[in-house]
Amino acid sequence: MEKRIYLKNFDNYLQILEYDTYEGSHRITTRDEITKNNVKISFGTFVVEGNNVVGVYATPKGPVFFKNETKLLGSLGAIKVEIQKNVKPGINHFSLYSKGQRVFETTYLDRDGIDCNPYDTEEEDINMFVMLSNATEKSQFFINYTKDWL
Repeated sequence: MEKRIYLKNFDNYLQILEYDTYEGSHRITTRDEITKNNVKISFGTFVVEGNNVVGVYATPKGPVFFKNETKLLGSLGAIKVEIQKNVKPGINHFSLYSKGQRVFETTYLDRDGIDCNPYDTEEEDINMFVMLSNATEKSQFFINYTKDWL
């Protein structure tokens, strides 16, 4: 069953991801286009790294983590995120595991912006990968990402 959702970009306010939750097909669009067409934005977020889109969105069964077409319904205790900092200068490595098996991985660039405003004081405020690493260890994250579809 096809379900198209629209997600905010964690790094870029103007970008929205149109994502097919069945096939994983996707395209980047603009906030203006979504607003003009009166489309509702779903609960979740994503980033663009090279040719990849990586993110998470809420479903009635819990959070779904994705990289392009690869998707995984996550649950507390089954999901583990591993981050390796500076595998090369300014480049980090993100891996998502489920029950000990790596589901997907990607490299990502350092993010700038800590203390640019009073709200961005921790790395997880400006870096979705760090946010996911911290959040997936907390039950509240899984509760927050268990929601009806928008």
